[in-house]
Amino acid sequence: MKTLTFVDKTSVSITDDSTISHMTCHLATFTHVQPIADAFTAENMKTCAIDDESYSNIIPVSATATATEDGVQLVLTTRVKSEMEVMADQITELQEAMAEMAGE
Repeated sequence: MKTLTFVDKTSVSITDDSTISHMTCHLATFTHVQPIADAFTAENMKTCAIDDESYSNIIPVSATATATEDGVQLVLTTRVKSEMEVMADQITELQEAMAEMAGE
């Protein structure tokens, strides 16, 4: 098993064949799904890690829970922000910094 760690240091065990774009968790019951779904946010995925490998600019796409014979399978899918989205974020941050400086 691998470990996915979010920005807020919440972590979840994922299968060994999981990648940053497609992660699978095996859970005992559906009650275990909600805390993971709550952590699976754009803010919490800004920088995340699978074991010792860090990732940035990750966007959550979907979380799908399916009942299995031995519990629940949760599949999390993501995508990497496009270059245009990254630049738009940088522009917004610069505009906010400039507005803050102008207000001082």
